Amino acid sequence: MYLWSSQQFVSEIGPVPDESEYQRVPVMALKVTLFPGRGICIGFANLHCLGNASSVVGFIQAWAAISKLGGDEEGFLAKHADSLPILDRYIIKDPLGIDTIFWKVIREVPLKSSSFPWPTNRVRATYILRQADIKKLKDLALAKKSGLLQVSSFVVTASYVWTCFVKSEEQVDDYDVLEFFIFTADIWARIDPPVPANYFGNCLGHGVAKLEHKQLVGEEGFVIAVEAIADQIKNRVNNKEQVLKGAENWLSDIKKMFWHKSIWGVGIPEI
Repeated sequence: MYLWSSQQFVSEIGPVPDESEYQRVPVMALKVTLFPGRGICIGFANLHCLGNASSVVGFIQAWAAISKLGGDEEGFLAKHADSLPILDRYIIKDPLGIDTIFWKVIREVPLKSSSFPWPTNRVRATYILRQADIKKLKDLALAKKSGLLQVSSFVVTASYVWTCFVKSEEQVDDYDVLEFFIFTADIWARIDPPVPANYFGNCLGHGVAKLEHKQLVGEEGFVIAVEAIADQIKNRVNNKEQVLKGAENWLSDIKKMFWHKSIWGVGIPEI
């Protein structure tokens, strides 16, 4: 058995070149590693402006299907027409002009290459919650509050992680300080009209659960966190009338949250 650093298989997006009149920004990078007699490993890195996780995974699946058919375009369309990425930005209706507001803010962000050096003097660990563990968490939440809705695997896992992180802090001076749990959500099917599943781009919303520190570290902290996150999913993320409410202020609101104690849950559970 050979042990290799995973860094050898990770794609790195190239630096932003200096131009006199404009700047070109690489948005994606691929790295293919051949394992003789075994197969290949494809590393994929992209800027989020290109598309979110659903789009990127859909692109990779379509690419794989085309390759499997030997580049047969007609064969691909006959079998996988519904998975062909759609690039039409006008699919998303924007009566409030949110794209203009966001673009005005983003234009103020300087374009420069980002580096994410591996942390030193840190321990990285993976914690696995198996189905039996998640069922126990769900049963615990429902035993405490039988009327809870949206008690999903995501909700109990996020609540458990949130309360554990908060309780692990060594010293807190103000037990009334607010704690935030912010999570992203695909809203493709949650807006009106809905966006096709094979749209290539970004269509994300978010939820923000907010509680006082003393609530999270208390005996009922886990259940209170479950209630707060579940409420955001029910009344914001899954509510077509609320999911985009205040979107014109999202960037400024999120910027303010950086000054508060917050945990971010990003990514898509299905991927």
